[in-house]
Amino acid sequence: MVLRYGEMISLSARDSNNEFVSNVLAFSRYSLMETMIIATNLDDKTQKFSFDLSNLLPVFKKAYGNNTVVMVKSLIGGQSEHEYYFLREFVELRQLQTLAPYRSLIISLTICDDQQPVFKKCLTNSIERTTKNLVAGKSIENEQISLLFSDCIENTPHDIHRFANVIGSIQNSFLDKLGVHFRELFVTNAKLSSSVELSSRLTALT
Repeated sequence: MVLRYGEMISLSARDSNNEFVSNVLAFSRYSLMETMIIATNLDDKTQKFSFDLSNLLPVFKKAYGNNTVVMVKSLIGGQSEHEYYFLREFVELRQLQTLAPYRSLIISLTICDDQQPVFKKCLTNSIERTTKNLVAGKSIENEQISLLFSDCIENTPHDIHRFANVIGSIQNSFLDKLGVHFRELFVTNAKLSSSVELSSRLTALT
């Protein structure tokens, strides 16, 4: 139904250098409980790209919190197994997609009920992805743990109590279990470590 009646929101496809991929048509159809993300390769060559979902952010922020859990499933053109993500985490991740010539893919985002087992499953998946990226030496700036950390530095740099509470929670719930030092949240976050302003804010807060 959302493909027929949902609000249409334009998206864009980006390559590994964040350049616009003009031969991939990308858009979404949005409703309160479900969103479809669609892409079609208009070229005669296979395209590798990620979705830029920034146009969906204002819509999502009006209706959902950052910790809202979504079930993500490829309906055509991808894996059939579903995965759970925190909504903001999924929007920021920009997962690489591969699309054959003149083929399409459709990804379904379904808002999950606020149930503890679903939240726990989503959190477990997030921790596993974070661990995998840390081992591979990749940036974790778009993982949920890192998003909670960097959000304090970017949006509430004067609220030291919130920063302390977030760091304490992350340390107790994630870092201790992963065997990861607090420093890794900064070193493996390309957004923070490459910005003099954000690095300075972190120094001031700590």
